[in-house]
Amino acid sequence: MRSPIALLTAIAALAAALMAAASPARADVSAGCPDAALSQPFSQWLDPSFYQLVPGGDFETGNTAWSFDGASTTEGNEPFTVNDSNDHRSLELGGGGAATTPDVCLSIDDPTLRLFVRNAGSPLSSLMVSVQYDGIDGAATTIPLATLTAGSDWQPSAPVPVLVNLLGVPLASDGATHVRFQFTPLGPGGDWSIDDVYLDPFKTK
Repeated sequence: MRSPIALLTAIAALAAALMAAASPARADVSAGCPDAALSQPFSQWLDPSFYQLVPGGDFETGNTAWSFDGASTTEGNEPFTVNDSNDHRSLELGGGGAATTPDVCLSIDDPTLRLFVRNAGSPLSSLMVSVQYDGIDGAATTIPLATLTAGSDWQPSAPVPVLVNLLGVPLASDGATHVRFQFTPLGPGGDWSIDDVYLDPFKTK
């Protein structure tokens, strides 16, 4: 029969193994992106992936790092409050505003972008999601990634893959790069809002 100490040791080892199995880990530990706080904001929509919030992606604290062109933060959060129950702001793009994230570190491990969207205007309008990066010559290149549609109620967007290895984005020797994401309404009569912008640059064990 095991001693109480041996039993406690075995239980602790089992608990540690279960936590390790459930915890997210970078698929390539050599990738040059720093670790970040992770959560599962889309789990209720059957997406178990771990995501990190894009810097300023909750639009709660002024977001001076974002670039706005005809867009502005406004009262009213996506109703699921997946980031924080105290959140109360979102970003209003309307039909012609645009917003660009600050630099975000990506690795080659097929990251995924996902956010909350709504369009209180014409269903003929869509939301273009693009990735932007600076080339060796310093010139910015913008590449469309996806076109999103939405209704007047808040909803999670479809996952938007960001295949940096297929887009011609220059990578550093550690397999990482820095890009920006841009959100732009297309078509007539749109009234777009976005909130809680997340990136999944990880794979789970």
